[in-house]
Formats: sequence, structure tokens, C-alpha cells
Amino acid sequence: MGVTIKNDIGVSLRKMAQGLTRPTNKALNAGAEVFAERLEKNTPVFDNTKYKGKRGDYMFKHAKDNVTYGTPKNGEILIGFKKDVAWRVHFVEFGTIRQAPKPFIQKTQKQASSEVFKVMLNEMSKGLKQ
Repeated sequence: MGVTIKNDIGVSLRKMAQGLTRPTNKALNAGAEVFAERLEKNTPVFDNTKYKGKRGDYMFKHAKDNVTYGTPKNGEILIGFKKDVAWRVHFVEFGTIRQAPKPFIQKTQKQASSEVFKVMLNEMSKGLKQ
């Protein structure tokens, strides 16, 4: 003889979580947009005029022009730089033997955290009212 216990609370929580996916994604996208704008403003630009003769006349892609963010997944969203410039951003952020660090990503995190939080909170409250 078996006993089946139906857990209505678990079912209700799952339904509620599914209903929150869309507002959460909108909030993440809004926050990412604000952060990406601030990151673009804070990203330093490399001036290659002094290297023109030494390294050739090739085109540098500036990290500032390649800020991007992905799509929300599991309640997270990645914000950063496109693949072809992302590999060298950490040299600027943390420095090298010949270059002092310019922690522009950390600076952006500190500057934008309250604004991003407000935008995300606003988007979540809009989504919950619907």
C-alpha cells in the first residue's frame, strides 16, 4: 500500500518562478545596458601614433568600440568586450611589467552599481505589476 502526498506549495513556487522569468530578463537587460554605456565611457583608448613606424600601419580595434552584453541565462548576464579585443583588456585593467594598471572595470562597477540596481528594480516592479 502506497501513500501519495501532493505538494501544492512546490507546484505553486515553480509556476511563480516561471512567471518571473520574463520580468527578470527585462531587468537584467536594462541593467546590462546601463552598465555597458558606463563601461564604454570609462574604457581607455590606446593612442598608437607613437608606434606607427615600429609595428606597421595596421588597424587597432579599440576596446571602447567593442563593449557588448549577452542574453540573460539562469538569472545572469555577461557584460564585457567582443572576443577579438577581450583577450587584451586584462592587460590594461591589471597592468603588466611595463604598464601601470588602469582599473577602469573596477571603477565602472563602483560608479554604476547603484544606478544599475535602481534600473533593475524599476523594471522588476513594472513586470510584477502586469
